[in-house]
Amino acid sequence: MDNLAQLVMVLSLGIAAQWAAWRLHVPAIILLLSAGILAGPFTGVIEPDLLLGDLLMPTVSLAVAVILFEGGLNLKFRELRQLHGVFLRLMTLGVAVTWAGVAAAARLTLGLSWPAAILIGAVLTVTGPTVIGPLLRSLRLRGRTAAILKWEGIVVDPLGSVLAVAAFQFVQLGEGHGPWQEALRQVAVSGGVGLIGGAAMTLAWTQCIRRHWIPDFLQSPAALGLVALLFAIAARFGEGAGLLAVTAAGIGLANSGVPVRGILEFKENLAVVLVSSLFIILGARLPRDTVLSFGLPELLFVLLLLCIRPAAVMISTLGSSLTWRERVFLGAVAPRGIVAAAVISVFALQLERFDSRAAAILPSAAFTAILGTVTFSGLIAGPLARRLRLVDPNPQGTIFVGGYAFARALAKVLRSEGFAVLIVDTDRIKVAAARMEGLPVYHGSAIADRTIEELDFSAMRRVLALTPNDELNSLACLQFSHVLGRREVYQLPYTDLRQAKEGGVPQACGRFLFDDRTSFTYLAEKFGRNVTAKVTRLSAEFDFQAYLKQHGDSVLPVLLIRNKEVTVFAADERISPHPGDTIVALCQEGKTFTSQDGHK
Repeated sequence: MDNLAQLVMVLSLGIAAQWAAWRLHVPAIILLLSAGILAGPFTGVIEPDLLLGDLLMPTVSLAVAVILFEGGLNLKFRELRQLHGVFLRLMTLGVAVTWAGVAAAARLTLGLSWPAAILIGAVLTVTGPTVIGPLLRSLRLRGRTAAILKWEGIVVDPLGSVLAVAAFQFVQLGEGHGPWQEALRQVAVSGGVGLIGGAAMTLAWTQCIRRHWIPDFLQSPAALGLVALLFAIAARFGEGAGLLAVTAAGIGLANSGVPVRGILEFKENLAVVLVSSLFIILGARLPRDTVLSFGLPELLFVLLLLCIRPAAVMISTLGSSLTWRERVFLGAVAPRGIVAAAVISVFALQLERFDSRAAAILPSAAFTAILGTVTFSGLIAGPLARRLRLVDPNPQGTIFVGGYAFARALAKVLRSEGFAVLIVDTDRIKVAAARMEGLPVYHGSAIADRTIEELDFSAMRRVLALTPNDELNSLACLQFSHVLGRREVYQLPYTDLRQAKEGGVPQACGRFLFDDRTSFTYLAEKFGRNVTAKVTRLSAEFDFQAYLKQHGDSVLPVLLIRNKEVTVFAADERISPHPGDTIVALCQEGKTFTSQDGHK
């Protein structure tokens, strides 16, 4: 197969595996590695070494750098305040315990020499942000657990790379290829260059943005170019310096105060393509004999690896404020990912000069660890989080943007039915009114990045933007869609739907509520301030058609509750209520409902 066909195959297999993982609700890395192994050693369709040649490892390293930079852009220092030193202890004591434990396990089960075992121990201290990120997005964990895993998954990667450099120097020392002082010097240089380089890029970028030296349409490409330049320069001083520099730059930019939303969205999309392609390529590079040689030693190695993580977490969090539930979950979830695969591949090539046996075993052991830990974490994370009550098993909460009377009426009814609600508004009067009615309130802007960072989405499913400002509603839906998805963000147009579309309200930002005629002005004219929400349970004798016939235009069905799940009446979807369903409708205060329709 020619090079063009192989490139297309890499991209196609990667995206197809990502889509299949989304549909099957399994970690994408499992399908990506499996697809790579099938396309490489078993069929020969993809031959990465022939496809990329000498550019293979530089391409892998640069792609990992972009992924870590994107991860750093998601880290906010304010998240660390609630962790009370737990993160720092995991980065020091936890990493040390993991390093020592993995090295001992590799020596015991795989028969590696101590220098080679110490090298793989350093590499496998890292966890995978490419696996942790999607896992956290799907789970929506309560409390501090998500912040700890997110920070650990991103920061420990460059740290593990620097440790791997030191370990490699130790391997060379063990083979008589260098003094021990060289290992210490390399660690110091890599750490110093990485931190200084990251700080320099942060300073340079913030000045460029604040002085408007870079136009908006060039910001994402310029950031990508600077990341590549920073990585290339820093990597000249040490293998781990480049990764540390780009991670530090990402964290610095995320906390610099300059807008990074456009860069972040571009990098997130790019990271998906890079991760998909990298795992296909790295999986395809594995020799067939290595894949088929998986046996009891590799299985024991993975089992010991799964036991080392809980020990490291328990030792690191002794005396901390974490609950036992949080500790158990942290101890169970530590998937290894792309950084471990890439770093071990780089060092394996260099090991061939003086330890060919270790060079052959290390990639196999690393990929075995990746598949084992990812499979375990992917399968156990959801059930364990629900068992430990760290997630809502069926989040059905609703966020109302705008604290107007009809929004508060709907929120009160939903809360009385046992669902989580939250009013978001900047108006002190509306905020005070909601609090007087006993409703949870966030006093702030729905379109501010800080709002998204501070809100707890663990129990939330959807957003209803119910203000008279079409632009605000659209922007709020756009903002919340990054967390909840476009399917679960709804907006109420100021005028009827036909006029709203002609007026340029972007439908893609949020799904329009109710029907073509319903708008903010319609609700204000029809119900005024004397609006309330009524709950009606349908039955075989009193179905939805009978409900509409009895009440006509005096009510506006808004929500349907079925089997403890809430569905919104939207203009683009036809809902068919069944007997046993509950209808939540808006009506004027004082309207009486007969006992026939089951009004509560």
